[in-house]
Amino acid sequence: MTAMLRRLAAGGVLVLVSGLTACSDDGGGNAADAPSDASLDEFCEAFNGLVADVLAKASADPSAMVRAVKEWAADIGELGTPAEMPDEARSGFELFIEQAADLDEDAGLEDLQKLGSELSEDDQAAGQAFTEWTQENCPLDE
Repeated sequence: MTAMLRRLAAGGVLVLVSGLTACSDDGGGNAADAPSDASLDEFCEAFNGLVADVLAKASADPSAMVRAVKEWAADIGELGTPAEMPDEARSGFELFIEQAADLDEDAGLEDLQKLGSELSEDDQAAGQAFTEWTQENCPLDE
């Protein structure tokens, strides 16, 4: 995949992450229990793996994108975050993990695009902090 396509894909996934973190109901899973001692390299490898996995599955079947996000969120929830991730970004991470767990298996792209339509300011800020932190700390390989 070209560097430009990967950047565009990453942007789309980050929009998805922001949308998921913006949902403010009480999500499933207990993301607050996720470890906070992952290495930055491990975290970034897992985070960037979402881009490739979601793209590969979504191109064949849009509903597969939801399953890919759910699986990835469970995996990265087990890995946890680096200790150096700021608290607000960590809150966005936790919201994302919880909301991903609550996605319906048969949800499609249209359902994902509707996420986050009613944002609380705190959830919006946490989602943005997580997105910005991942963009700054987990650049995609060129």
